[in-house]
Amino acid sequence: MAKTTKVSVDPQELKKAQHMWGVFTEMTKWGVIATVAVLVIMAATLL
Repeated sequence: MAKTTKVSVDPQELKKAQHMWGVFTEMTKWGVIATVAVLVIMAATLL
């Protein structure tokens, strides 16, 4: 079996990583919304 050891985490690096994840998820959300909006507009113009 593998041995597990405790890892020390720098609080500043953890905060930076959490902020980066928050920005990533926010941009992903708006990207999906924009894609859906474009597809809806394209579908509406084809009708």
